[in-house]
Amino acid sequence: MNRTDQQVRAAIDTLARMAPAPHDLAASAMERARRRRNRETVWGTAAACVLVVAVALGVVQVDRTDEGTPADNAPTSPAPSPTPSATEESSETSLSPGAIALLKVSEDRRTKAPHCLRRFTAAHNFSVSPNGQQLAFASGVHVYLCNAQGNNLQRVGGSWIDPAPSWSPNSQQLVISNGRRIVIVDLASRTQQVVVVEPNPVYRPTFSPDGQSLLFTENTGKDSPFALWTVPVWGGTPQMLLNRSAFGVYSPDGSSIAFRRTDFPGSDMFEMTNARVFVAEPDGSHPHAFGINDGSMSQIDEERLWPSWSPDGRRIAFQPLLARPVHVLDVQTGETKILSGDWKDPVWLDNDTLIVSSGSS
Repeated sequence: MNRTDQQVRAAIDTLARMAPAPHDLAASAMERARRRRNRETVWGTAAACVLVVAVALGVVQVDRTDEGTPADNAPTSPAPSPTPSATEESSETSLSPGAIALLKVSEDRRTKAPHCLRRFTAAHNFSVSPNGQQLAFASGVHVYLCNAQGNNLQRVGGSWIDPAPSWSPNSQQLVISNGRRIVIVDLASRTQQVVVVEPNPVYRPTFSPDGQSLLFTENTGKDSPFALWTVPVWGGTPQMLLNRSAFGVYSPDGSSIAFRRTDFPGSDMFEMTNARVFVAEPDGSHPHAFGINDGSMSQIDEERLWPSWSPDGRRIAFQPLLARPVHVLDVQTGETKILSGDWKDPVWLDNDTLIVSSGSS
């Protein structure tokens, strides 16, 4: 064997020694397969985790969209209009007790009151000037004025006791009850004239259409506690006009007086009159009743008792009983229209519109 052959054989022996045995090859193959399965399991688990997280994020995004966050590129709707406030109410909006509104009698529909009235939650004892240009009303112990459009609010005088303003025929003066006093206020000079001081409380004096006398209610505190009285505007001794009567007001032309009858014999101010409204001559003669006397009228809410003449003198607005609707009486036909809703203190703004305050929510 030459030298070359010996070198070749030596190389073959070396390779043989380096090559693994057959069983070693099988073991190595099994190990590689195990490692591959492990890697696949790890990657599979990782992929599953990523998928779960992605799904979770997707659900969160859907939830956020459901809660009001618009999805990307989704169309958005206009913002809803604001709900009307108490001072910008619609006819469907409920009002809190004491809130002021206007009622269109022909349509039995509520509309928004002038701004000066909507500023107060307890305005009452409304009075509209004969020229239709100004409003007077009470709130608490104060009396206020504004124009018919609801602007130029002014306070009249200082504090009053149960004030109830009423206009003179020339729309230049107010007469106001002040406890036991009746006071006339000249609006140009703001001077006050005390017409009379009575021994008992007086209620809501009103001018006669000729401007020469005042009609008022007085509580005498006797067996027949209420009566209607008159007194000249310059003062003097009051004269009883109608006994067992109260809450009187002249018609615009002075031909009649509308009032309530106090049939209750005692002096309880919370149960003192019947449900009807009465109309008599200016001197108190020939009284006749309108409506049905279906019970006594409580004076727990005094503003509900006063009748109010329309400016043309054809209709009277009144409330027959506590918590009953406002009635509108046609004086010529005797027919009565019943308005919907719980309102009190009805006063005519014009021949088809009443100023009212809400009796309940």
